Order: sequence, then structure tokens, then C-alpha cells
Amino acid sequence: MLVQMPGQDREHLQERQKNLLTCVNEIATRAAGEGVVCSYHPNSPMGSIYRTEEDYKILLNGLDSKVIKYTPDVGHMAKGGMDPLPIIKQYRELVNCVHYKDMYDNGKWAAMGDGIIDFKGITSYLNETDFEGWIIVEDECDAAITDPDGITLKDGIYIEEVLRPLI
Repeated sequence: MLVQMPGQDREHLQERQKNLLTCVNEIATRAAGEGVVCSYHPNSPMGSIYRTEEDYKILLNGLDSKVIKYTPDVGHMAKGGMDPLPIIKQYRELVNCVHYKDMYDNGKWAAMGDGIIDFKGITSYLNETDFEGWIIVEDECDAAITDPDGITLKDGIYIEEVLRPLI
């Protein structure tokens, strides 16, 4: 899993995007030579160089799909102003791992199932397209900090009762 550390700003954006693509494609080429499958995971802090839908087009069309795949983090996508499902559909052949994270309308992280992310639609689509990769839950809501065991149990119940019947 490759991910960039978010910068402090988005200055020199095109140059930084090009440089990052060169680096991740080269790392993935070396890894593939050793039998390691790589995937790129963009994130959404304000200084991220791949944060918006326009950024994602550059990223996803610039990854060398022979050696590197894509891990959509649906919460980060929503925080960047995107609806995750259409992008996952458009680039489905690149998707080999998915990170589930929920978010409220106001951009604050939500417990899984309490926010705006369409987990049912994404899960159904992945199932319909014979997705064989991992779906990883990353719950970053406030309760994940104050009561990690409790939120893990709550997420597990949501997965069992809402998502598992879809697969």
C-alpha cells in the first residue's frame, strides 16, 4: 500500500503530482519484480496533492496499471467532494482494495453507517463485479478514539446486519 504524506499546501501541484506518479510507478515496478502487488491510497487533508475529482483523474490515468492498482478510501473521496461509487465504477479494473470510512455532511468523520457514504451501493457493486480484494474498515469517528472497542463492535454489527447480506 503506497500513500503520500500530505503536504502543507498545494503549491506547484502539477509538478508534485507528476513527481509522485513517477515515484509510485517506479516503486511498484520494483515491487512487481519481486512478486509484490502494490496499490495506491490517496487521502484528503487540505495539503494532499490528490484530493479532488480533477486530481483523481490525473492520478488514476497516470498509474501504471501493469504494476500498481488503486485503493479507494470512500471517506477521503467524500471529503474531497466526490461521490465514491461512480469513480469506483469508472476505474473498477484498477481497484484491488477498498477502505470504508464514513462521514457526515459537514465533513466530520462518522461511525460506520451513521454518515453519508453509500456502503450498501458500493458493496453491492463490488459483489456484482466479482471483487476479490479486501474491504477494510477505518473508523475515525470520535468514538473510535474514546471507545475503540465499542465502535469496533458497533461496526461489526453494521457489517453483519447490513453489508454481509449483500454478498
